[in-house]
Amino acid sequence: MRPSIQAIYAVLCMTSWVQSITEPSHFYPYGPEVGDAELPPSEYGGSPTIPLPTQFVLFGACMNAVWVNTKGVISFDGQIRYYLFMPLDAEYFHRPVIAPLACDVDTTRNHGRVYFRATTDNATLQRASSDVSSGTDFAATLVVITTWHDVTFKIRFYGTPRSGTPTNTFQSVLVTDGSKSFVIFNYGDINWIYPTYSRPKVSMAGVKGFDGTGYISIPESGSNAIAGLSTSTNVGTPGRRVYRVDGDTLPTCHENLGINMAESTHFYPYGSGVGDSIGEKQHEDATGKIPISTSFVLYGTSFNDLWVRTFALLDEEYNYDKDGTSFFDEKTNLPILVAFLSNIEPKANGGLVFFRVTTEQDILDRATRDLDDGTGFIATWVFIATWHQVTYHNGNTTTPTNTFQLVLVSNGTQSYVIFNYGNLGWSTDTEYRIDAVAGTLGEDGINKVIIPGSGTPEIINASKTTNDGITGRWHYRVDCSDATDCIVSYDCGERCPCTASNRALNKYFFVHHDPTKYVRCAGFGRCWVRPCPPGTVFNKKALVCSFTRG
Repeated sequence: MRPSIQAIYAVLCMTSWVQSITEPSHFYPYGPEVGDAELPPSEYGGSPTIPLPTQFVLFGACMNAVWVNTKGVISFDGQIRYYLFMPLDAEYFHRPVIAPLACDVDTTRNHGRVYFRATTDNATLQRASSDVSSGTDFAATLVVITTWHDVTFKIRFYGTPRSGTPTNTFQSVLVTDGSKSFVIFNYGDINWIYPTYSRPKVSMAGVKGFDGTGYISIPESGSNAIAGLSTSTNVGTPGRRVYRVDGDTLPTCHENLGINMAESTHFYPYGSGVGDSIGEKQHEDATGKIPISTSFVLYGTSFNDLWVRTFALLDEEYNYDKDGTSFFDEKTNLPILVAFLSNIEPKANGGLVFFRVTTEQDILDRATRDLDDGTGFIATWVFIATWHQVTYHNGNTTTPTNTFQLVLVSNGTQSYVIFNYGNLGWSTDTEYRIDAVAGTLGEDGINKVIIPGSGTPEIINASKTTNDGITGRWHYRVDCSDATDCIVSYDCGERCPCTASNRALNKYFFVHHDPTKYVRCAGFGRCWVRPCPPGTVFNKKALVCSFTRG
């Protein structure tokens, strides 16, 4: 059972004061007396994930969770702690938001409160249904009410707000029946529109869809006229604005999916709606250490921590600018797992990197089915990392994007990796001109898996190929450590000889005069003579060591 919003904040709000609040007549009731949760006083605060029992459709995207933020914004893909002063229709801003009044709010020093609740109370549902669609058969099934009460701006130099410091009171009401979605903005006294400590950055108000799918900007937004929101209206009630925001075409939403991903049904569910965390968008920035409760064994070595980068899932010491993709050609001590290693930069176009550790039974059951190899394996732990519509470094909103996913599955002893590929629009970044690589590598630099096409423009076809019958999906068992040098792409479920789907790239191999040996090269003239396992010879046609007939 999901925790209620009130339960999520049970500890955080133990010291909150309770006051009797008299709201403007057009406001929905709010405050502790009606069961609202409250954000702790903060300058850069935000709530944890607030799951929605009914999906909220925002310009065609199905949202099943929201975050409430101190700075006057409700978000759908994680907290927004910064002051959102750019126009909502700016091409470089791609995050989905509901912004009744995005402004530089600071609720520290006991000044102002931010309240919120999700409700299915019949009286509230009936009122909301009438407010957004009077005279129609629309019937709301969920209402989310967020109120910024008597909030003021950030006080420079850590000063204390004086009794005469201006305050704003405003409210956002999200209303939905699971298909149609509306937003109500209610405004009380609006006494400030930008902080006094710097040049004017006037507050913004409106709605922005995911990845630029749609937006609504209140006409006064970004101008001094926004101070008049308490008296203006688009529905006949001063201080109120109402907008329908589901979009012209309603999508078919996947259950519990934060982002509609109809293009990739073989993907595991991902996005804000399933509780994913979101990686920072800075180029090459890591998430920091992610502890895991069940060991993931990679080629004989047990790992209890992971790092997710904007370009890969790998060791914390890896640096793309320094290391590039050369580790697949050289012996290295960097254990890595990469679904599409390239010079990716999500912030260039608004792409997102999602990740989560899960032990949800439906996910465990699915992973167990996907990896059924006759060994009786039962998954007890799954890690899912998804790169959603990401482009390359120095790209922009018009450059092609890629969507792919890396799924780690384990029972503490056996370990598997699933590579899922959706739409792949590019294979080579424009800065280094290096083709992406995909696969796994153990600490010894010998045990590895290389996805066919890796390191060439053909990697873009990973979304059209497979090694398990599901187009766009590749999976390998990776816990064992008895792979031999002649097997470059090694699956623990196989023994020499490897299948054709796992053979290495031609450019790495040369024939040796001794048929029990072969020459392995890594580029730049660096080559080694390596022996085949006992009883095998090098098959120059298949590029593997294989048993002879007879």
